[in-house]
Amino acid sequence: MTKITYLLGAGSSYNACPIWNLQAKAMVSLGQQELTKHYIENISKNNPPTDWLSKEAQKYITTDKQKILKEILHFGKKAQEFNTIDTYARKLFLQEKNKELELLKMSVSVFFDLWENYNKQLNFYPRSNSSDKSDKSWDKIDQRYIALFSIFLEKKNENLLLNDDINFITWNYDLQLESTYNLFANDSSDPDFNLIDAVFPFLEKSNTNLNNKVFHLNGHRGFALSRSEKPMVLRNNETIENYWKLHEKLYSNLKTGTQTFNHHIKYGWEHNIESEWFKQIGMILKQSDILIIIGYSFPLFNRKIDQFLFSHLHPNKIKEIVYQDPYSDEEKILNLFKYPDRY
Repeated sequence: MTKITYLLGAGSSYNACPIWNLQAKAMVSLGQQELTKHYIENISKNNPPTDWLSKEAQKYITTDKQKILKEILHFGKKAQEFNTIDTYARKLFLQEKNKELELLKMSVSVFFDLWENYNKQLNFYPRSNSSDKSDKSWDKIDQRYIALFSIFLEKKNENLLLNDDINFITWNYDLQLESTYNLFANDSSDPDFNLIDAVFPFLEKSNTNLNNKVFHLNGHRGFALSRSEKPMVLRNNETIENYWKLHEKLYSNLKTGTQTFNHHIKYGWEHNIESEWFKQIGMILKQSDILIIIGYSFPLFNRKIDQFLFSHLHPNKIKEIVYQDPYSDEEKILNLFKYPDRY
């Protein structure tokens, strides 16, 4: 049967998650909105700080929750300055500013947790003028994922499984793929991602018996555990209050080094390309008949990984490459074939 691999960029979640400059605006909006709300409700209804990153405002930022919101605001502004959050993360990596990079990963992870679970409650999408195509309500799950899964899911031995010939490689932090699986497999809207991983594997693992259907090249959102514990993703929570309760000491523990987000947000250029995880990605691409690329812009700092991916497409196996992106550049694709390492 025809083996199809999907390579997904931010644009594949366009209808459900903010991308590029909208993500930066949403991070800034969330931080400012929630810090101001806390000030008005708990300190004074008059004259809240207009700049929550200013020295004067820091005396009002005391709890872990407020400190996390301040970091989300800070990195949102950095994302605006550097065009994307990934670009700023790359700068921190190159400068070996590991502590700040860890704070960035925390901020990205918590932001996407809040966005995918509580956006309607928080309403922190930065509305633009009505002529902007993005100025609309957001899908809980991008409808394109739902359409795909309605075709590719199959019932096998009482389990709902993705067709053996379909795989996903994604650069996205969101858990849209996993949430879509849950939509079909469970009645609960509150997915337990650990249980999902057992039948729809997506977590990065170090063993040689890998069977992933989804590979998150930049990692994914999720709660951090201590360095001594195995990585996991907590369930979504019914209320935002419960979410913050689970994060009660997160900022403090992150600063002391007892917790980490490296199990979850892990950029492509931080991976060991010789790992078993990447070997499985290479094998999947080698066996692919069709590669479908959706919403991925091929940034230069991902070039090493992208060349790895394309080098594993077998010239006698691959029949078609489909590139779906409103800003697609065929030359970018062709350049990735210039120095292929065929296996």
